[in-house]
Amino acid sequence: EAAQPGSGVDPQNRNRVMRRLEKLHDGDDGGAIFNTENGSAVLKNVTITNNISVNHGGAIVNYGALTLQSCTVTGNTSKSNGGAIWTNAGGSSVTITNTTITNNATSNDDTRGGAIYIESGSVAVTGKIADNTAKDGGAVFNNASGTLNLTDVFVHSNKSTQRGGGSITNYGTATLTDCDVWDNEAKTNGGAIWTGGAQADVTLTNCVVTGNTAELTGGGVCLYQGTLTASGTTVSNN
Repeated sequence: EAAQPGSGVDPQNRNRVMRRLEKLHDGDDGGAIFNTENGSAVLKNVTITNNISVNHGGAIVNYGALTLQSCTVTGNTSKSNGGAIWTNAGGSSVTITNTTITNNATSNDDTRGGAIYIESGSVAVTGKIADNTAKDGGAVFNNASGTLNLTDVFVHSNKSTQRGGGSITNYGTATLTDCDVWDNEAKTNGGAIWTGGAQADVTLTNCVVTGNTAELTGGGVCLYQGTLTASGTTVSNN
């Protein structure tokens, strides 16, 4: 494990178009890639696997603009937050299309976002997010300053092992459209989704939320605080 951020790639104020990156080395922040505020990283048909971050972002830490197209992000581990991807800075953006994010994890106690951790900024995803694990927010943890948009995403078999949000823990704005959310598990509340905070907002449009489990309340969705809006959505058998 290195004591430098992003042992694989550090864009440092220039654009990068990457074709294939596999089994990169471990890093302090961003096991494979550390993208600075002035960086713009574009990954196409890339596999990012088996990276470890001592701090945030098992695969990627992002402060700038990050695009993943038709990628596979699997088997990465963060000892802090964001098993695969950690993103921050108000102007940061992550755009993920036709990408599979699976089997990523956070390893230490009280860590969040098995696949994606949003400190602030925006994240938009199409594809699949499955089999990720964290202590809170098995797949995604979205803070109050974050915006999460999932469109046509399979979100399944993610697990929160200490707290809530088997697939998603949300304190900010989360919008799910045409998504299937199933077989996620929470140790406490919100087998699929847990949302809280006065400004928290979740919108479900044409989604299916089914077969999720929580040991306490809200097998499908636990609305602790904030607003939940659902239309054309089925919540069943949780």
